[in-house]
Amino acid sequence: MQRFASLDDIVASHPTIEEREEYELPVREGMVMWAGVDYEAILRAAEAEADVIVWDGGNNDLPFVRPDVMITVVDPNTGAGELVDPRPYAIGSIAATFEAYPHIGSVLPAMGYGDEQLADLTATIAAVPCDVVVTGTPIDLAGVVRIEQPVRHASYELREISSPGLAQLLAPHIERWRRA
Repeated sequence: MQRFASLDDIVASHPTIEEREEYELPVREGMVMWAGVDYEAILRAAEAEADVIVWDGGNNDLPFVRPDVMITVVDPNTGAGELVDPRPYAIGSIAATFEAYPHIGSVLPAMGYGDEQLADLTATIAAVPCDVVVTGTPIDLAGVVRIEQPVRHASYELREISSPGLAQLLAPHIERWRRA
């Protein structure tokens, strides 16, 4: 079980890129992140210090805990003008990932589970003939691997287009939690 309350905590754990994607943004926003494989122990530790727990199931479709409220977020399309397919330029473990998981398509996979994969990711990005690298990861990828091309970060914000909105939907739960 791991607890991350600062970026220094994250760096000290020597995380993979995937782990950084999970931890960095919430910690930057002042949240404490817990990680590990014993979900019950994680939940008990988080309950001891928090009034509200946001459970991010990561690659899991359903949470391992029974939540009071479950919100599902999907990734939007960034609407880029033209995408350059990185597959012909993939090197080493990145090429192997494309071979093993062809459904990934023309998007560079979130790999970086060690020095070799980080080197392969760096070399793959360098080999792609593009004007700009658009990262969709919540971390500063250019802070982890060297990227020679200009880097632009794509992100998104919640824009509610229907009513009731999230605040109205959560209001009865928040009132119940306050009374508890």
